[in-house]
Amino acid sequence: MVNQLFDYIGLKMKVANPWIDTFAVNCIEIPFGDKKKPLKRVVNLEGAEKFDFGISDINGTGFYIKIDPKFVYSTGRQLSSCVKEFEVTIKFRFLYFQINCDIDRKKLTLENIFSNNLRKIGFGDYLGSERLIKLAITQTNTDAIGIFKEEIGKDLDFGADCIFIAIDGNIKFLSTDENCEESCGVYSLESTIC
Repeated sequence: MVNQLFDYIGLKMKVANPWIDTFAVNCIEIPFGDKKKPLKRVVNLEGAEKFDFGISDINGTGFYIKIDPKFVYSTGRQLSSCVKEFEVTIKFRFLYFQINCDIDRKKLTLENIFSNNLRKIGFGDYLGSERLIKLAITQTNTDAIGIFKEEIGKDLDFGADCIFIAIDGNIKFLSTDENCEESCGVYSLESTIC
């Protein structure tokens, strides 16, 4: 359900930018490591499969879309005696990285390209069960040092030639499923790794 929606967004972004080497969607951020100094890592949700997809060990160009595992539900209308419709809001982060790469692109131009690509995504040909999907961007950031620290929990190695662009936003849609997190595996995945 929700996985299919973010797969759709990820594929639309890849098609709009075919020069990007790699991407992953449906990612969540989980804590790991020492309890005194918890680090975070990005894990891709692929059904029961889980694997890291981060910006610390990849060269080239890529992006991931990380979703906030806390979905917000607003009660909507009663469709029948036993079926309710909810407006679901999911926060996400689109993070583009360009690390030790030959492609010469300016970060401000890229920030505009990706922001516009996300705003222009149409859901007319989306075949999932979510309805009246709206995507909104809330913030963009091109501060590589700050983004790396926030995502990885470590200081950026200045030996790397890199560009990071983070675009935060949210997706809203109507659904009759009051447990979208469970249907996309967010909570079960989180509990098995932590």
